[in-house]
Amino acid sequence: MAWHKTYPVPNEVVDYWMRELESGSAFMVFSLVIRNTIGWSDERTMSERKEMDWISISQFQAKTGLSRKAISPAIQRCVDTGAFRVFDIHGTLLDTPEKRKGKFRLCFRPHPALFHTSEKNAQVLINTREENALTLRRKVAALARKTRYT
Repeated sequence: MAWHKTYPVPNEVVDYWMRELESGSAFMVFSLVIRNTIGWSDERTMSERKEMDWISISQFQAKTGLSRKAISPAIQRCVDTGAFRVFDIHGTLLDTPEKRKGKFRLCFRPHPALFHTSEKNAQVLINTREENALTLRRKVAALARKTRYT
């Protein structure tokens, strides 16, 4: 078995978010977002990581085995706990199911508090490391321009 195609996630991170997310579905969705962002690496350089990634609901279905009905509440649980944020193609924050409804492709970005395992530290980071919305919108828009729609 080839272990070179793996990505490291500290045990403390898994333990913290498994407990915080409270459901297997939410943890599966969280894991897929981590795999497609922080866990992704450029095979040529083996070093570059993604800050965010476009993931469709059908990709969540295919990769997690969850139903469409299970995916939306799982995404919302992850958003509510601060595990990641969801944006549209224009960089608009989609923090509720109503805002995400009908969107073809969603951009997922792990929150800066992701790798801080202490509940107190995570909350401090969530409250104090908020990014400038304009900067984030520019990053999402740049990703949208690079993305090839098929």
